[in-house]
Amino acid sequence: MLAAKVHRMLTRTTELHAAWNIEEKASAEDESLEYSAAIIHWMQQCSGTILEHRDGRLTSVKPLQEVILNYPGRGSRPVWTVGHPEPVSFSWSYPEIKQSACYMVMPALAADYFKKLSRKIDDGKLSIEEAGHQLVDSSKNVSWFDKILESVFHIFDRPRLPLFFVIGKGDIDGRKATIAASIKAFPPGMARATGIPLAIGLHQFAQGRVKVKGVTTPELALDADAFFLELAPYCTYPGPLPAEDILDMVQELE
Repeated sequence: MLAAKVHRMLTRTTELHAAWNIEEKASAEDESLEYSAAIIHWMQQCSGTILEHRDGRLTSVKPLQEVILNYPGRGSRPVWTVGHPEPVSFSWSYPEIKQSACYMVMPALAADYFKKLSRKIDDGKLSIEEAGHQLVDSSKNVSWFDKILESVFHIFDRPRLPLFFVIGKGDIDGRKATIAASIKAFPPGMARATGIPLAIGLHQFAQGRVKVKGVTTPELALDADAFFLELAPYCTYPGPLPAEDILDMVQELE
C-alpha cells in the first residue's frame, strides 16, 4: 500500500524498494526474539538465492548484499538485501520499473552475524530451523560488552530509519525524484501488524470494493487511501494518530 502511494506520486517510476528495520521495535514488549515459523521464514529469506527485479527482469541473486540507501531528508546508510515477495509483486503491478529489492535495516555487526548463519545454511552445516534457534539463542545471550560495541557501531550506521518504508525513484514532470513513504504508527506486535491489514483487505473485498479480477497484487486490488483510513484506528504504537497524519511522505527533487 505504501508502494501504491509512492507510485501514484511519480510521473515515471524506475525503482521501487521495500524495507523493514530490525533496529526499531514493533511494540513496547518487543525486547527479544522467540522461536517461531516467522524466524524459520526469516532464515530462509537470508540464505540460498532470492528474487530481485534487476534491469527490468526478475533475477535470482544471493541475499545479504550491502547497499547504500539514501532516505530523503535523513541521509544515507548501509542496508542489506533480503528475500521477500515485494520485488515480484511490484514488478507485476508496475512493469515499467527497472529495479526492485527488499532491504533489511540493521547494525553492521548484526549483518555480519546473519551472513555467517547464511553461509552455514548454504554449506549444509545448519538447517534453517537450526539457524533459527541459533539466532534466537544469540539474541538472548548478548553480553553488556556486545551491547556497548553495537551502540558504538550505530554511530556509523546512522541515520535512523522508520520501521517499515518504501523508497521510489523516477521523475516528476521531467525532474528526477526520490520519494519515501512510511507509516508513523502501526498495530503493535507481529500478529496484529500482519493480521489486521489482511482483515481490512478482506473487508474491502467483501464489500465489493475490489474490482480487479483473478490473481493480482494488494497494491492493484485495494484502494490505498481507503486502506490507510481503515488501518489508522488500529495503529496505536508508539502512539495513536489521526488518520490524516498516519503516513510520512517525503520527496527529494534533483
